[in-house]
Formats: sequence, C-alpha cells, structure tokens
Amino acid sequence: SRLGIGRALIVVGILALAMLAMVLGIAIVLILLVTFFLLNYLIHKRITEPIDELSTDIEEVMQGDLDVDIKVHEGGEFEGLQCAFKEMVGGFRGYIARSVGEKPEENDEENAAPVKPRRKPSRILYEITVLVVVVMVVTGLAVFLIIRNSQQRIIDNSIEFMLETDAENFFSSLSYTIQISIPEYIEQFEDADIQEMINNLTTGEISDLQELVITDMEMLVDTGFHGMEKVMLVVPPASFNPETVVWACNDRELIYEWELPEEFMIALEEDKPYILLEEGIPELGLEGEYLVTLNPVENPFIPTLPFYYIAVKPMTAEIENICSFCNEERNRANLMLAGILAGSIAIIILITFFFLNYLIRKQITLPVEELSAAAEKVLQGDLDVQVDIHEGEELESLKLAFNEMVESLRKFIARSVGE
Repeated sequence: SRLGIGRALIVVGILALAMLAMVLGIAIVLILLVTFFLLNYLIHKRITEPIDELSTDIEEVMQGDLDVDIKVHEGGEFEGLQCAFKEMVGGFRGYIARSVGEKPEENDEENAAPVKPRRKPSRILYEITVLVVVVMVVTGLAVFLIIRNSQQRIIDNSIEFMLETDAENFFSSLSYTIQISIPEYIEQFEDADIQEMINNLTTGEISDLQELVITDMEMLVDTGFHGMEKVMLVVPPASFNPETVVWACNDRELIYEWELPEEFMIALEEDKPYILLEEGIPELGLEGEYLVTLNPVENPFIPTLPFYYIAVKPMTAEIENICSFCNEERNRANLMLAGILAGSIAIIILITFFFLNYLIRKQITLPVEELSAAAEKVLQGDLDVQVDIHEGEELESLKLAFNEMVESLRKFIARSVGE
C-alpha cells in the first residue's frame, strides 16, 4: 500500500510538470497568435490606413485636383502631418488663385487651415501596450484556471495509478500463494467425490475442499494480506449451476447467500481487473471507498470452469493521503504559478513598452516629424525640399508621393512664372 501511494505521488509530480509544460506551451502559442492578429488589426487601422489615405490624397493633388479635402483624424498618429499637408494644399490653392487673378477663399471654413495640434506622445505605443497587457492578463488567468481545473484530473490519474499498482501487487502475491496451496488442494480433491461436490454446490452445503480454501482465506485476512477485508472465490454460471455464486469466502455468511452487486457482475463480464466503489458496499456494512480486485484463476480441477478471486480492500485512508498531499502541492504550485505569471507579465509589458517606444519613434515618429518639417518649408516657399527615402521603411510610399507632389508643384509654378 505504501509502495502504491509512493508511486502515485511520483506520478502526481510527473503529470503536474508535464501538464504545466504543455499548458504553458499552448498559452505561449495562443499569446503569439492573438497578439499578432490584434496588432495587425491595430497597426492597419492606426498606421496603414491613414498612410494609404494620405498617399491617395497626394496622388489626386499631383493630378491637378487641388480641391482635395485632406481629412484630419483628431488624436490619430498622423494628425500633425495631416494638418501640415492640408495647410500646404490650401496654401497652393491660394497661390494659384492669386496667380490667375482670383481672390482666395480665406473665409471658407472648410478650406481653412486646421489648427495645428500640440505634439503628443505616440498613441499607438500606449494602445499596443494596453493591448499586450490585456492579452497577457487574460491569457495568464486562462492558464491559471486551466491548470487549476486540470489538477483534479492529475489527482484522479494518481489514484487510478495507485489502484492499478495495488491490484497488480495483489494478483502477483495471490498467484504465488495459490501455487503453494495447489498441491494440498489437489490432494484433497482426489479424495473427494465430484458428484458430491456438485450436489453440495446446488444444495448450499460446504465440502471439505471448501473448508480448506475458506481456512486459507481466513488466515490471509487475519494476517493482513494486502489489507484485504474480504476475500472470496466465485464460481461463474455452469450447466449444474445457472447463477454466479460465492463458493468460498473468509466471511462464511456470504457463501452461497450473497448475490454479487451489479458493479461486480459488469466488471466480470468486461474482464476488468479492478473497480473502485466510492460508496463502499452498504449491504455488507462497508462504508467509504473500497478497491475490488477481480482475478480469474485457472481451475486445477475443472479447467473449463475458471474461478474468480474477488478481494475487497478499504482505500479511504490511502486516497485521503493522496488528496491531502495533492491539495497541499496544488496550493503551493498555484502560488508559485501566480507569481511566475505576474512576474512574466510585468517583464513582458516593460520590454514591449520600451521596445515599441524605440521602434515606433524610429519607424514612425521621426519620419512623420521629417515630413511635417518638409511641409512647413514648402509653405514658407522652399520648393527645393526633398525628403530622404529609405527603402522598406513604413512611410516610404508617403515620402515618395510627397517628393513627387512637390516636384509637380515646382514645375507648375515654373510654368506659371514663364507665362
């Protein structure tokens, strides 16, 4: 029994580690997938769409449509740049109006230059950070709940392993014990009358051979053989006996009298080596959790009629020990897991924040400031402005469109002056 509990506790540890590794692995994959799709959506909404929209507006300006209304998305990542471009296009529109003798529409609120927004920290940085925080917290809680719910399965598996170990140990010891007793049984059988034995079986009388087996069973239970409380030998249905009967047992009151419960019969039919009765056997006054082992044994007297050794062992104490140990380990593991998850979330959030801060400043903030400054110079009359374009950068298409627009406007003005 101690061996079974010890092995079961080892299984608890191994299963817990395996489950933790598997759940954490799945959680990491889910975090990466969810973060990827959410970030992809956020970046598309906050960066890609505004860039494409602004590039489209510039393309229309290049084609001569100076009535393009460049939308300014308040609070957006490119609000300042959109304002600068809107003001620049408005300035060109006024310049062209003056060049043809028309009066600029200075009071037209729709065409008026928007108020330049005050420079603010990158919103997308905080949005992505909040997104990562939410994903990490939700995933962390999910991992915690999954592991907590899975721990009961580990306890159940550990108990099952202990029951299996106990059953195997009992079968092995019983087989050895039977081998020792078989010569004596055979000797007793040779002196017995088979017909009389069959008659005894049908009439409910106990033969001398049964007395010998019963005595051995009583001795096994009295000496604490594997902690068994009941040991019985069952004879399955035969031509001379249509019912399954208890042929020998350490409890003599059960011989021929006790009808096997349905759970026993189902286990015998399905060749199960053991079953766990969580509510005991009330009709025998056995309460609590009991392990019932069912071991087919070759009949040395009638080979075509196998016997079944059925043994009943109380398991309440052993199961309580495993559950108590597992609950203590579960609480300790949950505290450790909560600390690991909290620490990991904090570290990942900090790393994400500072890395994104550097990346967004390099890929978005600085290029946007460069374009805004170039637009300011154009408004001041400097049409020789050209922004540097680095292949593969986020604002490459927008910078290219800006340079082409300035070049087109420069040529347009040159033609106007020449006229």
